[in-house]
Amino acid sequence: MAPLPAELYPSLRPFDLIGGTPLTFAVESEPGETVVLTESYQASDKSEPFAFAISDRAIYLPARKTFAVTNDPWYFRRVPLSEVRELSVTPLRSTGLMVLAVLMLAAGTLTTYWMMKPVLSGQGGEVRGIPIAILVGGMVLPFASRGRRGLRVSLTKGAFKWKPPHVLDGGSKKRIAALLDGILAGAKSVGIRTISP
Repeated sequence: MAPLPAELYPSLRPFDLIGGTPLTFAVESEPGETVVLTESYQASDKSEPFAFAISDRAIYLPARKTFAVTNDPWYFRRVPLSEVRELSVTPLRSTGLMVLAVLMLAAGTLTTYWMMKPVLSGQGGEVRGIPIAILVGGMVLPFASRGRRGLRVSLTKGAFKWKPPHVLDGGSKKRIAALLDGILAGAKSVGIRTISP
């Protein structure tokens, strides 16, 4: 489905349109409250949307309704600035993904060798794509996880965390980096303690 132009929804701001579908990520600010930042990101139509907003009185975190009557279970949860301890953007550890990549490389190499040995020796056999796909996946996985940063908001009661999806293209990586940098700048502008490497 092609994204719908924002002109069709004059009451919605651009961050309310993700994947061409109007979402309920609308900031319902109090009288006199000034919204400093609104950001959103969705890697694909099938991935979960992310949206974040900062005002001079609160931050707005994405939340999912437990029982949603409509197809859109997402909304902004308002958290007053007095309940926000700090906001940090830190590198995500990729140790688990590197171990998975090594295992995929080893399994893909072995299964590809066992699959191709009879074919190349002239004994016949069947060539399948799964072993080769596992091998290629093991080679690509370290590049997808390199340089990922995550968002963490420490609150007086708990914390909010967002780990961006794994993306390979440079445009998506730049968009996520700009989004996180914008959130950091917006948090600093309203006096939230921020931590970044």
